[in-house]
Formats: sequence, structure tokens, C-alpha cells
Amino acid sequence: MDDNRSREVMTDLQDLKLYTLEEAKLVVGLTPQTLKRHIRDGKLSAKKIGGKWRVTKSDLEKYINKDN
Repeated sequence: MDDNRSREVMTDLQDLKLYTLEEAKLVVGLTPQTLKRHIRDGKLSAKKIGGKWRVTKSDLEKYINKDN
């Protein structure tokens, strides 16, 4: 694999970082309850994994950059 492709793969893997709502609250300064409401309302994309909400780094960045 060439160096450019290696960098692309590493960037893709970094974007796959999954935040719990407890971790995401530290980034955005909102309570987990508020984040759950925003997930329900479609303002924040998230997936349930093992019964707990997870937010990708890229979805969290999109959420931060939106007008909420």
C-alpha cells in the first residue's frame, strides 16, 4: 500500500471513532438526555450498539457545525 493510501485509510479509521453519550456530552456541553432528544428529533445521527447510543466522530462534527 502506498503512503497516500495508508494516510487515507488512517483518516477513515479515525473518523470511525465512536463516542458514548457520556463522552459526547463533554465535547458539546449538553446532557445525555438532551443528546437523546436530538437523536430522536433527527438533529444528531447515532446508532445503538449493545443497547447504548454511539455517535461517530464525523456525525458529532456535523452536529457541532449545524445550527441546533
